[in-house]
Amino acid sequence: MPLYVGLSFCNARVCILRAVSSGMWTTNDVALNDDVIALPEVMVESANADLGCTFKPIFDMVWNAFGYQGSDKYDAHGNWIGAI
Repeated sequence: MPLYVGLSFCNARVCILRAVSSGMWTTNDVALNDDVIALPEVMVESANADLGCTFKPIFDMVWNAFGYQGSDKYDAHGNWIGAI
């Protein structure tokens, strides 16, 4: 430790984000404009780290890229709630 985790999307141009809302797949039809999206790394400091909290900035950036305020997998306090 520490462990650094990064996320990149390759061949991503025109990809859209589909999400589940009220049990149905939905999208806001916002597509990516770039072929490669490389997000900043996050650091996992220990084996006991709260990974949901650690990865929140990455997930929020992904959702931001598609026009959303942030990931819907977190509650109002930033706690991971997973799939809804």
